[in-house]
Amino acid sequence: MSSRSDFCFERFGFECREGEGDNRPRLLYLPGLDGNGAYTADFEFPDLATSYDVWRLRVKGGDRTSFEGLEEAICSFLKGDPPGQTTLVGESFGGLLALAVAVRLQREGKR
Repeated sequence: MSSRSDFCFERFGFECREGEGDNRPRLLYLPGLDGNGAYTADFEFPDLATSYDVWRLRVKGGDRTSFEGLEEAICSFLKGDPPGQTTLVGESFGGLLALAVAVRLQREGKR
């Protein structure tokens, strides 16, 4: 089986551009199996962006990263965020992934 990774973290940028001194807490959206959460992005992100610095994990169709690999990538992405300043939101599969990340960070004493 291939271990090819084809995912990235994207910032939702309607309310604030990087480098403008944004001090809103970060919200990281983890999509379901569709990999992008297009519906949520179109309808929910604009409202969320008024209170949060909204990011999402985007996973392309050819990605073969394991669950553990995604969990590791998310933990690495969140490294350096102050405790209590990041909210994980998961849809379907992303909800399971959000719980796994939260448990891992708590066990490691990082949240």
